[in-house]
Amino acid sequence: MSDIGQVTSKMENAVVSLNKKKATLRSKILLDVMEYWESMRDGDSLPRRSDIDPRRIEGALPYAFILEEIAPGLARFRVAGGHLNDLMGMEVRGMPISAIFTHTQRNRLLPMIEKVFRAPSSLELSLSSRKAGEEATEAEMLILPLLDDDGRPTRALGCLVARGPLLSPPYRFQVTQSRSTPLPHPEPVEELQRPQLRPEDHALEGFHEPSEGYTPAPAAPAQSAPAGRELPSYLRVVK
Repeated sequence: MSDIGQVTSKMENAVVSLNKKKATLRSKILLDVMEYWESMRDGDSLPRRSDIDPRRIEGALPYAFILEEIAPGLARFRVAGGHLNDLMGMEVRGMPISAIFTHTQRNRLLPMIEKVFRAPSSLELSLSSRKAGEEATEAEMLILPLLDDDGRPTRALGCLVARGPLLSPPYRFQVTQSRSTPLPHPEPVEELQRPQLRPEDHALEGFHEPSEGYTPAPAAPAQSAPAGRELPSYLRVVK
């Protein structure tokens, strides 16, 4: 083989090695979160949100998030790493998880998210976002249920890793593959009293929440005039 051929072969091997390393690193981020979550389980019990120690997954923190269930199929970000903020071009804390998906995907997402908390189940998603004039941005997401302080599965530990440069946020994703895995649980999951939302409420985005109705205060009772006296119509007795 000529010197040029040997150099070319070495360069190709280096590129393949680098790509494998990047692929392993991407998988390792989600794997680290999964392994930490598994290590927190006591038998078949789910980990508690209060037991999560961020220092144990320090390398995954930019990609990690905590969800809170707010209604069947709906959950919002309570805590989120910088990678999610970069994807959306804004602070995502307080936003529903559906905000990072396209409108056409949100009805598909509802039963998946509900199953995380009700079954309970782990959820793995392969995602893709396409914009005109740009290559598709591929991503992987992992969602794992957690118990709240009352021992109910209303929280979840998650991780999202997108590949490639983030050139023009916000990115909204389509689900290309999904896998929901039921988890053994020692006791039946308690049925929670959650507000029942109308179909149109499932499209809430950002920090918007349904406004409460306004009920005017009751009018003060009119005071009668003392016996034998009549007051002008614009006056009333104040005691």
